[in-house]
Amino acid sequence: MVIRGGVTSRLCLHFIKFIEWPTVESSGSFRLCVLGAKDEMREALSPLHGKMVGKSTIELVHVGQEAATNKFRACQILYQVGKLTIDLPQPLPLGLVLVVNGENSVTPNASIALMHSDDGRLEFSINQAAVLASGVKMSSQLLKLAVNRPSGGAK
Repeated sequence: MVIRGGVTSRLCLHFIKFIEWPTVESSGSFRLCVLGAKDEMREALSPLHGKMVGKSTIELVHVGQEAATNKFRACQILYQVGKLTIDLPQPLPLGLVLVVNGENSVTPNASIALMHSDDGRLEFSINQAAVLASGVKMSSQLLKLAVNRPSGGAK
């Protein structure tokens, strides 16, 4: 099940705020690339475009499946909605965090996986190995909120 709408938008904003990004200039833009978003999700994420986080401005970029491997290289977050249908390079570029939405979309290089618990609550897991490989540093607050699954995967 894919996490929908405004919840996703708020989560992405919190991920941006609570991660230290080695590839973001102190006063530059922050690229949030979205792969696989349909109308409802595009609309829910659109308020993030132009929003200030610290001294950086969020640039929301919708990436099509056919061009994804080339276009996401300058992104800080690649947010995949639903099942991943492209091959991502191994390893991912330094400073890129892959966030996947839905239990069926988890891949070994996903840093954050969004999912529903058995009782329907929203939760997310953090794959420590993928985070380490990305070169970002997650805040202790974010790590405490995550469901502890070493592989970053679903149940």
